[in-house]
Amino acid sequence: MKRGSGSESRQRIRSKRAEKRNRKHHYYANRLYVRVVESGLSDKVGEIAAKYGTEVNVQYGHVSISAPEVLDLQEAGEATIGFLQTIREVVQLSPPTIGVTMQHIRRMSPTCALLFASEMDRMKRIHGGRHTIPADGFWDPGIKRMLNEIGVFELVGVDNMPEPQTPITAERYISIRSADIVDMERALRSLMTEVAAIATFVKATPKLYGAISEAITNVRQWAYKDIQYQVPKQVFDRWWFLASYNEDKKRFSILVFDHGQGIPATLRRLGWEVLKNFLHSSLFSDADAIEAAFKNPRSATGEKNRGKGLREMRNLLDKFSKGTLRVVSGKGEYFYDCENGGVEKRLYKHDIGGTLVAWEIYESDG
Repeated sequence: MKRGSGSESRQRIRSKRAEKRNRKHHYYANRLYVRVVESGLSDKVGEIAAKYGTEVNVQYGHVSISAPEVLDLQEAGEATIGFLQTIREVVQLSPPTIGVTMQHIRRMSPTCALLFASEMDRMKRIHGGRHTIPADGFWDPGIKRMLNEIGVFELVGVDNMPEPQTPITAERYISIRSADIVDMERALRSLMTEVAAIATFVKATPKLYGAISEAITNVRQWAYKDIQYQVPKQVFDRWWFLASYNEDKKRFSILVFDHGQGIPATLRRLGWEVLKNFLHSSLFSDADAIEAAFKNPRSATGEKNRGKGLREMRNLLDKFSKGTLRVVSGKGEYFYDCENGGVEKRLYKHDIGGTLVAWEIYESDG
C-alpha cells in the first residue's frame, strides 16, 4: 500500500511539473509571438508616425493615435492632415485594436470634423469592431458636443451613444451623410430639403442645388475614375458631406469629401497646361492643377457636358456679394472669395487623401 501510494504521489508530482513546464512554455511562446508581432507592428507604425510627425503608441498589439491640440486646415494644416493620414495608414496595417486619443484636442473646425468622421467611418468599414467614445472628463466637452450635433457618433455607430443636446450656438448642422454613387442623388436631395427648411433663401435659389449636384458629380468622377488607383472596396465610390446654416450670420455651408485620387491626378490638362507641365513640371503644382479645373472645365470622362460643376459653382457665387469656395485635393488648395474676387493657392506637405470641396454663401448679401 505504501509503495503504491508513493508511486501515485510521485506520478502526481511529475504530472504537475510537466503541466507547469507546458504552461511556462506556452506562456513564453505566446509572449514571444506577441512581441514578434508587436515589434513588427511597432516598426511599421513608427515609420508612419515619423512620416507625418504624429504621436502613436503600440502596446500588446493595440495602436493608440493621439490627436493634436488643433484640427483646422487653415491654422494647423500640416498637423491636421498628418493626423488624418496616420489613421488611414494604420488602419491598412489591420492591428488587433485601434484607438484615437482625444484628450489633447482644444479646437476642431467643422471641416475637420467631416474629415475625421470620414476616416472613422472608413476604419469601421474596413477594420470592423466596436467603437466607444471617451468618458466625460477625458476630453473637451465642446468638441464632444459638436461631434454629436454633426452626427459623427451616429455615423460610426458608437456603443455608448450620448444623448441629443440642444444646440448652444447659432450654427445649425444637418447630420453627416455618407453614401455611394447609387444613393448619392437621393441623399443629396434629402440634405438640401433639410437645409431649405431652415434657410429659406436656399429654397428660393433653385440653381444652387443644380450647381452643387453638378459639382459633386464631377468630384466623384475625378475621385474614382481611374480603376488602377487602389481604393479599398469598402469605401470605393463613397463620399461624405455635411451642411449647416448659421442663423446669426445668415450663412449656408456645404462640405463634400471623398477618398479618391483627387483632381490633380486625373485632370485632363489641355492646351497651355500640358505645355507648362511638360516644360516646367516643378512649377506646375497641385494647386495649379485645381485652378486649371476652373479655367478649362473638362471631366475625367472627356464628356463635353461634364466637368463644368466647379466653374458654375464659382459663377453662382458671383451672384451673391459674399461667399467663398475652397477646393483641397492632392497636396493643393484653391480658395476663391467672391466678395473681392481674390484667388489664393496653397500647398501642403502631404496629400489630403481625396478631394474636399467647401462652399459658403451668405443670404444677407444675396
